[in-house]
Amino acid sequence: MGSLRWPSTAAFAHWVDAISDIVENSITDGELTDTPTAHRLAWNLCAGTVGAANASATLREDIDLATCLEGVVTAQLRNAFTPA
Repeated sequence: MGSLRWPSTAAFAHWVDAISDIVENSITDGELTDTPTAHRLAWNLCAGTVGAANASATLREDIDLATCLEGVVTAQLRNAFTPA
């Protein structure tokens, strides 16, 4: 299997922007603490998702994509909710 490829960097940027809107609303609503880590959450989640998809496809370990994605999301949210 080949690695996951985006049609363009614009598609990735659009995805990050869409997730950033959700994160910024969460910060405004007090659901996330206003920290640099929280502001990077959208980028980290999107980049982690691409990494998890590539790892799942290429490492040939007995870990499916859903498990890889769960690990990415759990790690990033734990990091965002933990005070610096």
